[in-house]
Amino acid sequence: MSDPSELLELIDKRAESNEISLDHLIVQRLSREPLLACVTAASAVFLREVISAVLNDNKQAALDEIFRLSEDEIPEEHAESYLLLAQNLCAACEYADGWVMFKKNYILYLLDKERVDEALVVISDLEEVLPDDDELKLLLEQAGVSEPINVAVVGLNQYSEELQRRIVRAPEKYRYKLVCFCDEKEEYVGQYLNGTMILDIKQLAKLYRRGEVDKVIVAFSGFSTSKTSNTFRRLERAGITDRVFTVPPWYLDGAYDYVQYSIQQFEPEKELSLDSALIRADMSRAVLGFIMPLSNMHCNYSCKSCVTASPLAEPGFMSLASYRRDIERLKELYWHICRFRISGGETLLHPDIAEMVKITRDAFPSTGLALQTNGLLLLKNDGRFDGLFNVMRENRCGFQISTYKPVFYGAMSLTRF
Repeated sequence: MSDPSELLELIDKRAESNEISLDHLIVQRLSREPLLACVTAASAVFLREVISAVLNDNKQAALDEIFRLSEDEIPEEHAESYLLLAQNLCAACEYADGWVMFKKNYILYLLDKERVDEALVVISDLEEVLPDDDELKLLLEQAGVSEPINVAVVGLNQYSEELQRRIVRAPEKYRYKLVCFCDEKEEYVGQYLNGTMILDIKQLAKLYRRGEVDKVIVAFSGFSTSKTSNTFRRLERAGITDRVFTVPPWYLDGAYDYVQYSIQQFEPEKELSLDSALIRADMSRAVLGFIMPLSNMHCNYSCKSCVTASPLAEPGFMSLASYRRDIERLKELYWHICRFRISGGETLLHPDIAEMVKITRDAFPSTGLALQTNGLLLLKNDGRFDGLFNVMRENRCGFQISTYKPVFYGAMSLTRF
């Protein structure tokens, strides 16, 4: 940092005036120093002397101040910043015992705050250097860790590999154990994928009957209704009809939409747990690959290449009652729809489009849901769609941007909302 006094002056001003408007500036300057990036603006006041020593390149003095502060009780609102900074300073000063101690104290802090997944990630990090540590075993017990659930993943594709990646790392590795992959292609059977054996469906059925597999997870891929349906039929013929699950694609690739010109609605701050993402398969109903209902026919543009002939359509909207009735019928027929696109006309013209998004997500929690739009109404950025954006974030719905001319370049200018 070029001028340490600048940050310290901001911290002192924050302490005197309690101006939270300074927080952004303080955090911005803290982020420039790797050791201090973990400190919040509010905690910077409490940790002022530690920060000063770091800025003056006196890490040992900073660590000494950390230990001096530990003589008194650390205020709860500053505990996380204190513990993270203490770990950083111990690592920088090569003080291994202190690093372990503060790591364990941080785990206790996370467990006390019921942030179990985060605690398990820290425990996993420590296990790499302390594989037989008794205190870590006690912390795992405190986190509620028991014997992992044995799972098999059916299908070999980008989603099955991502499932494996999640299962073998914390926190999921404490809850699940990947026993095998399953695929029907003979050239794969008997091989290994990243250390996990690939079985055929008959071999999987034997493990399932012996109770060596607790859950079977089908990894969907693409729009293929027939391929997905055939997978479930093969499982059913093999006697695997219960404890069969899937996970939605958005859980695995962190996106709502999978089309080239699309807007992702959210920035996944934290990965969802596999427990919360698993959806039990209903073997009594079918799977549909793709559907695209039309909310309305008319549009705000008159593209000559429009596939729904919107330039010729009179203004008019599908009623919510009709849409709800259609969705209920779809739910009777299909337990899962791989890709669900609400289209038009221009969907953003529909006054109840947000409610249509909620109705769809309630009926099909695992579908890849998106609104088809030319996106040009979004460019105005006048606040009219703020409510819709919130509904879409809450219901994991994305935008699929049409790429007809003249909307192509306008769509390409949209990045995030």
